[in-house]
Amino acid sequence: MRPIREPLGRVMMMHPAPKGDLVAVVNHRHELLVVDTKKRTVKRVDRSEFAPISGIDWSPDGQWLAYDCADAVHRTCVKLYSVRSRKSVAVTDPVLRDYAPHFDPKGRYLYFLSAREFNPVYDQIKFELSFPCGIRPYMLLVDAAVPHP
Repeated sequence: MRPIREPLGRVMMMHPAPKGDLVAVVNHRHELLVVDTKKRTVKRVDRSEFAPISGIDWSPDGQWLAYDCADAVHRTCVKLYSVRSRKSVAVTDPVLRDYAPHFDPKGRYLYFLSAREFNPVYDQIKFELSFPCGIRPYMLLVDAAVPHP
């Protein structure tokens, strides 16, 4: 058996694809790697300068990998990586934090949480303004042919 030559670093999280031989790996260097266990290769998908990559989830067919990645100190966006084209693209334009992406069981929708609501309310005890409902769930259509729910 040949060893994988590229160093993976200290693995913080891993998630195998539901189909195929790919495993998504997040390491301590804030990198997202895709390891092909059959070909024994490693592809660096993305790296964040600001925070660890988290919230990785594969589409049911194993062709897309969703993850959240910090693009600034206090801002994260949701990105999609295509296995076919081997490219990653941001699918959200974050206000603060877009995180925890997850595909629905049929792979039609991508759900995620986002901190982008600024509706201050008065606290009943401290008599100051706060933002208790700033995080809400959101959904993106993955396939344009799928009807909007």
